[in-house]
Amino acid sequence: MIKKYSSDFYNRIIDMADELIFQTDYDGKFLFVNPATLKTTGYNSEELFRTILFKLIPPEYSNTVKEFFSNQIKNKIEKTYFEFPITCKSGRVIWLGQSTVWAEDVAELKGLQCIARDITPRKLVEQETLMLAKILEQTTEMILITDKKGIVQYVNSAFEKITQYTKWEIIGKRVDVLRTDEETQQYIDEAWGKVLNGQVWRGIIKNRKKDGTVYDEELTINPVFNEFGVIINIVEIKRDISEEIKQKDALSKAEERFKSLFENAIEGIYQSSVDGKLLMANRALLEMLGYESIDELESKDLADIYVNPEDRAAFQKIMDKDGKVIDYEIKLKRKDGFEIFVLENSRAVTDNKGNIIYYEGIIQDITKRKETENAIRKLIAQKDKFLSIVSHDLRAPFNSILGFTEILLDETSEFNTEEKKEFLVFIKQAAEQQLNLLGNLLDWSRIETGRIRFEPKPTDLKMLVEKSIISLKGNALRKQINLYSNIQENITVNIDENLTLQLFGNLLSNALKFTPQNGSVWVDINDSRVDFVSVSVNDNGIGIPHEDFDKLFRIDTKYYSRGTEGEEGSGLGLALCAEIVKKHGGKIEVKSELNKGTSFIFNLPAVRKSVLIVDDNKGDRSLAMLYVQQLYPDIIVIEAHNGYEAMSLTMSRIPSIVLADFAMPGMDGLRLLQELKQQPQTRNIPVIIITSFESKADAVSLTEYGVTEILIKPIAKEELQQVLAKYI
Repeated sequence: MIKKYSSDFYNRIIDMADELIFQTDYDGKFLFVNPATLKTTGYNSEELFRTILFKLIPPEYSNTVKEFFSNQIKNKIEKTYFEFPITCKSGRVIWLGQSTVWAEDVAELKGLQCIARDITPRKLVEQETLMLAKILEQTTEMILITDKKGIVQYVNSAFEKITQYTKWEIIGKRVDVLRTDEETQQYIDEAWGKVLNGQVWRGIIKNRKKDGTVYDEELTINPVFNEFGVIINIVEIKRDISEEIKQKDALSKAEERFKSLFENAIEGIYQSSVDGKLLMANRALLEMLGYESIDELESKDLADIYVNPEDRAAFQKIMDKDGKVIDYEIKLKRKDGFEIFVLENSRAVTDNKGNIIYYEGIIQDITKRKETENAIRKLIAQKDKFLSIVSHDLRAPFNSILGFTEILLDETSEFNTEEKKEFLVFIKQAAEQQLNLLGNLLDWSRIETGRIRFEPKPTDLKMLVEKSIISLKGNALRKQINLYSNIQENITVNIDENLTLQLFGNLLSNALKFTPQNGSVWVDINDSRVDFVSVSVNDNGIGIPHEDFDKLFRIDTKYYSRGTEGEEGSGLGLALCAEIVKKHGGKIEVKSELNKGTSFIFNLPAVRKSVLIVDDNKGDRSLAMLYVQQLYPDIIVIEAHNGYEAMSLTMSRIPSIVLADFAMPGMDGLRLLQELKQQPQTRNIPVIIITSFESKADAVSLTEYGVTEILIKPIAKEELQQVLAKYI
């Protein structure tokens, strides 16, 4: 028998309930609300009785809720359950899970009897879960969730798309179906061992798709813990990186090709900041400027390597205006101070706002080209002067020759023997003058065009000067001039004997010509150093005006003067002397005072035994230098880091022997050998090439180009001594 309770009892239960209990009419107007409804919504009873339920519902949900309850009323559905949000008085939105009873029979219960519970926390969890589910489904990475035994419980859409397995083909199975081989499986088993111990594992493996295609997979395996710290699931996050690996491989190969092109380019390549700091440079540029590493250049202001510092500012001005320079010629300074001409093609690199962030470009060493251009210009000028001389100076003596010849052939004229003899002397002097001019012109032309053979070799200076003096003793005795030499014994110079004899012959002839009777002409040593000997040819004759000094050694401004006894010259002798001295790497200068005398001073290359060691490897170079210094303490040892530096040093120092490595970047041993053999000053220098067993096959090529000896690495000191002894 069911016990009956009074209405007061039920009212107390309604008032004590935590659930929202309220009654509305069919339009949603509140008819009754319990305290829990007031507490939850924040409204008082009067406020609720003046409104309807549907006004508390957010607009976006209002129509749906109205439609639901209208359907219940229309179809007289006795009992429903529906979840919807309402807006509290504070503005906070909460979710209600509401059970609604439709009643019509009992007058006081007519309408909707509602019991609702605040389900906001649950709805938030559901929304979060839904959001996470959507994220998992929409992410491009594969997500796979298993239990601790590896049985798949969930896979996302990305997994299905990439592996070609549907979720129903994989859920409930072990993930092993993706493995390519036992080795990969063993690798994953080891990873799972770590994960089951609470660690996160990351790695790259190869997996197999449903169609058998093998792909590269970046895999992260995470353990999932419950609130008690117990592992309940394993989550695998996977990413197909096959295309990335292909792109990285392609990029790596492209970088290697660029690096090879950059490092092996024969022209200099660089990047520099706007404020003049080097950012990047290839090996060719470092060698061009004489530096061993980019670190040396990075610490310098690039303006310091310009011969003319204002050229840097001019370069930047063009860059700011045009954004590039094309065929821009400038002069730069190498580390050793040597100046070179370069041709630059560069551009300014800008950011997305158009601001210059750095410069980059290519630099070509055009020093040889400029020298050739200058030589051509000089030859053209000299050719013009040569033709001028031919058209004037060669014709002038013929006036005397032809004039006196016509007089002698004139049968109507009668001359005595003395007069005829005098005419013949004039003719002879004019012919001799013509012959002297032609000889000097031909000699000068041969030197300028390189057609004269230049073969320098160690020569005793005292003997050579005495040989020149002997050939002119007759002229000196005729004018009663004291002609002598103060050259000491054992002074050896590296000279072409024939050209140097011509040099002393011209200078001594000039001195005798402009020195009066009872005067003196002599040869002295002014200075003797390691690499040169300073020689002077002196007289105490009539001297040369200071304003004429600049004309003495130039063919385009011929200096002409008669000797103390009317001797004539071609005016080309001193220009020829200057070319001979220049050919030997020296310079000639004059010192003179009127009526006191003249001195012509010039340098000749001295001979002191020296060895030039060329190797880009500092250790090998230092070892070879140590061997030579131990074997021959008195010999000068010169070092070069590369072929370009070696070529420069050889031209300026003329070493006794060149000891060069075969395999060097830029200019290797073979190219260095070729360059040395092409230059008259260096073609006779013995060249010893050090090579490895791998390049021994190049011995034939080296021999063909004139190598003196070939040594195989590693070289022993005794072996080096045997070779050097042949040439020192």
